[in-house]
Amino acid sequence: MNRTALLLAAALTVSLPLSATAQSISKVNGAVEVAAGQTIDDISTVNGAVSVAANAIVKGDVTVVNGAIQIADGARVGDVSAVNGGVSAGARLTASDVSTVNGAIHLGTGARISKDVSSVNGEILLQSGSSIGGDVSTVNGAIGLIGTRVSGNVESVNGNMTVGVNSVVNGDIIYQAPKGISFSFNNKRRVPTVMIGPRAQVKGNLRFEREVKLYVHSTAKVGKITGATAVAYSTDRAPTP
Repeated sequence: MNRTALLLAAALTVSLPLSATAQSISKVNGAVEVAAGQTIDDISTVNGAVSVAANAIVKGDVTVVNGAIQIADGARVGDVSAVNGGVSAGARLTASDVSTVNGAIHLGTGARISKDVSSVNGEILLQSGSSIGGDVSTVNGAIGLIGTRVSGNVESVNGNMTVGVNSVVNGDIIYQAPKGISFSFNNKRRVPTVMIGPRAQVKGNLRFEREVKLYVHSTAKVGKITGATAVAYSTDRAPTP
């Protein structure tokens, strides 16, 4: 969260300069666009969206406080982070780390992320052929893996999770216990649904510190399950909870 803290501090600093050089772009207000095939060092803006065109290269970080980040096919970037805004990418993204506080993360087919993909309040969707070198995590938001390989853990607190067809999780699936007090109109906490799909593999353990509805396909392979009872299914379509 160090980078996020720096971004928030920048948002409160009225004297932050506007600068643009051949190697980097930094703004307080305004969108940033990187042209197709262009190579630069870093991108940062406080209030504005960022667009990185196809096959562009950002050798450093892409950071936004208030605004969405859109990255086109074949782009290569460093760390990607937003505070209030989502991150969406086309096919074959190469990045070090992707994170947001309030916003969804949608990565296209064949993404290569060397470290983590994380959100606090927002869903995470990873398409087929993607590879994540670290963890995938969110607090309040769904996680969907479609034909994706995750080297680390997949973690959540309150969101639904689908480890879809042919996905592989080398680490654990972890649901942490919710912190604080949560109320709804019917005075019941929503119970997340966890689906382990056809031919999916979870090579680590499945650890649940809270109540979940767990469904495991008959062709899936999973490790030790603690804190939940798995319901087996064998249909192509996931059962309705």
